[in-house]
Amino acid sequence: MNLLVVESPAKAKTINKYLGSDFEVIATVGHFRDLAKKDGVQVSEDQNDITLNWETTSAGLKMIDTIEKKASGYEQIYLATDPDREGEAITWHLIKSLEKKVDNNKFKRITFNEITKNAVINSFEKARNVDEHLVSAYLARRSLDYLAGYNLSPVLWRKMPGSRSAGRVQSVAVRLIYEREIEIEQFEPEKFYKIGIQGKIKSADLETAIASFEGEKVDKLFFRDENLAKKAEQIILSSKFNISKIDERNVSRKPKAPFNTSTLQQTANSQLNFSASQTMTVAQGLYMGVDIQKETVALITYMRTDSISLSKESIEIIRAKIENDFGPKYLPKDPIEYKTKKKNAQEAHEAIRPTDVNIHPDSIKDHVTEDQFKLYDLIWRRTISSQMSNAETNLNALTITNPEESIQLKATLGKLVFDGFKKLYNLQEEGEEQSFSVLDNLNVGDEYLPNTVEIDESFTSPPSRYTDASLVKKLEELDIGRPSTYASIIQVIQSRGYVIKNGKSFYLNDRGRVVNVFLVNYFKKFLEYKFTADMEQQLDDVAANKAEWKELVLNFWKDFQKFIDEVMSKPNREVIDVINDELSPVIFNKKEDGMITKCTSWTNCTHDGSGDLGIKVGKIGGFIGCSKYPDCKYTISIGNFIKEVNPNNSDDDIVTFPRILGIDADTNKEISIQLGPYGYYLQLGRETDDEKPKRVTLPKNYDPMNLGMNIASQLIKLPITLGHYPETEEPVIANIGAYGPYVKYQDIFASLGRKFDILEIGLEQAVELINIKKNKPTNKVREIGVLKRKRQKANLYKGKSGKYYFKIGIMNYKIPAEYDGENLTIEDVEKILKTNR
Repeated sequence: MNLLVVESPAKAKTINKYLGSDFEVIATVGHFRDLAKKDGVQVSEDQNDITLNWETTSAGLKMIDTIEKKASGYEQIYLATDPDREGEAITWHLIKSLEKKVDNNKFKRITFNEITKNAVINSFEKARNVDEHLVSAYLARRSLDYLAGYNLSPVLWRKMPGSRSAGRVQSVAVRLIYEREIEIEQFEPEKFYKIGIQGKIKSADLETAIASFEGEKVDKLFFRDENLAKKAEQIILSSKFNISKIDERNVSRKPKAPFNTSTLQQTANSQLNFSASQTMTVAQGLYMGVDIQKETVALITYMRTDSISLSKESIEIIRAKIENDFGPKYLPKDPIEYKTKKKNAQEAHEAIRPTDVNIHPDSIKDHVTEDQFKLYDLIWRRTISSQMSNAETNLNALTITNPEESIQLKATLGKLVFDGFKKLYNLQEEGEEQSFSVLDNLNVGDEYLPNTVEIDESFTSPPSRYTDASLVKKLEELDIGRPSTYASIIQVIQSRGYVIKNGKSFYLNDRGRVVNVFLVNYFKKFLEYKFTADMEQQLDDVAANKAEWKELVLNFWKDFQKFIDEVMSKPNREVIDVINDELSPVIFNKKEDGMITKCTSWTNCTHDGSGDLGIKVGKIGGFIGCSKYPDCKYTISIGNFIKEVNPNNSDDDIVTFPRILGIDADTNKEISIQLGPYGYYLQLGRETDDEKPKRVTLPKNYDPMNLGMNIASQLIKLPITLGHYPETEEPVIANIGAYGPYVKYQDIFASLGRKFDILEIGLEQAVELINIKKNKPTNKVREIGVLKRKRQKANLYKGKSGKYYFKIGIMNYKIPAEYDGENLTIEDVEKILKTNR
């Protein structure tokens, strides 16, 4: 008997069908071992060595225990985690966890790029030892991220109240969005006039544009003066025009390379409106396999890759399909080879492709989700089209002039001569040529008759905000992050409340604004794009055995620690002054008068006029307040000030928080959506009211950008009583807690999960959930007692690992080692809670 270990149950299920009774297949469920939350990375006092301390999950301990007990019965233990650095790390962790009780000679590492029978069976022929260099690169990355995050975050919490944690790479992504936001806010729109000419040539409609006017070349901003535009209009409508020149050329457009991780994320975002994380989740499902006619079929190859090349075998199969389905003219004479321009492609994988190009998207439509179908269809078309012939277009550039040659018009006509790869993959992507007018049989001298001239007042636009696609592209251009990290980077900066996503675009939140200014001013070196890119290069060097991982980490830490110590010694007042000095010139800039901070210049303030507005830092991040507080209680979020008080650039799409929804009919108080340190919540009333405002966590299934007053006014009334539990007078209550919506009866809490909506669940459904929870086997040992202050019950539980913990409501609490868990008293609970505060 042999053992095969993979990451996920889905992958295990698929592979189990390919292997005979000689194999047992189990899953680790991803990373089962990680750096300890406390002292995970310890640097020696002389700063010459590093010790890593690991924690294993309860599921991991159970898995390891199972393998240890059965190890003697296994001839070989094959470790088939994903074929990348993360997969190599999981394999290493497994061996390290088992090496004391299992013979190391039993372990073999195998990898496959697709979960098909041939790929899995063939992988055994190339079984090898763990790649220690890839593992070293992993250890370096985890150590760097740990040292940066676990040491920088406390500095933020101390100096920037309301801030969340900060990460080594995520902070650089926030900086990119911050700099784009500043570009937009400082952008000065320029007025110009666009002139469009509609006319006819040989009785066919033709739209033209002005190429030159009175001997000068016309660019986008040429007509800044309306009178000049009207002069051009008069000349055009009173002149006779003829074609003076025809430039004919053939354009051959090559097919695009197959997808790698970043191009898949970018294209899925622009074409399917998928976020980066959504793309990776859907792709993961296609890679693991879907059930088709009672058989699990893996549909695509591994989705985390820098490569854009295909194997020779894959290309041969694709070329045969092209010739068979489309004919020989769609097949180039020689196979097309694609090579990545990236210096250090992370692994020698193939590009992302279908495992079998003969599985047409339409044939699986009824067996997959809508998202899976869309993504598979995109990958399938892109892969096959990458080996198809070029698309050929005939272009005619027309030059049209009047007899005086005072105005020269231009038009481009195009005709698709041969569709080539566009027959299968004809998506209009960013940077591609637009469609052209199509006219035949035109000659020099043919008359052009202008019918109408449209003059439109326009303004230059600020740079576009980042989307998932453009942010991934920018990170890749700067060589920051790797295919496996792009999606998580974007997800983390949103979850921490530093940026807000509205539609496809990322907007900088107030918290992100002040945190970025703080980090750039006090940790500038570590937020430099080149520094982060160089660090990625050094990690690649470790993976290639060109550098030693501990030396890399120690060099970083020696420098980083100095910055940490220096910043921690600075007074908070100084930090806020630095932030104020940085942001004020942008926020308080009046176009005519420059920077003005006097409160009376912006507000209807009635104090003596000596107060200045400035940036303050509170629990929700940065905001604007007056220096004469408490005499002047004017406060406003930075985003709202920029949008409403000093709108340098009108942008109706900006969504800022707090977002005022309206007045509650029952209480006559304001309902608003707020963004706090732990996410979005609804608030009834204002901070300045005599009574403390009521707050209700906003469930994740409600969009804070588009939530309306109708839903908000219902949510703000929570908790609500749905009715009474059968045969008792005890109420059944619906509410939202730290872990989401739930229903409660006595001390039984039942989560609604995704099945029910908090505003739609009825008493019958709630009782059903409570009964399921009530009858579920529990690890509850006993009731400890009732808390004196809160009058809540504390119950003792025993975990799977054998350790005791106690629970109050839905919150779990660890029992410190110095307490006797089995005999814990209510007095002990009170002491533990007091210490935790």
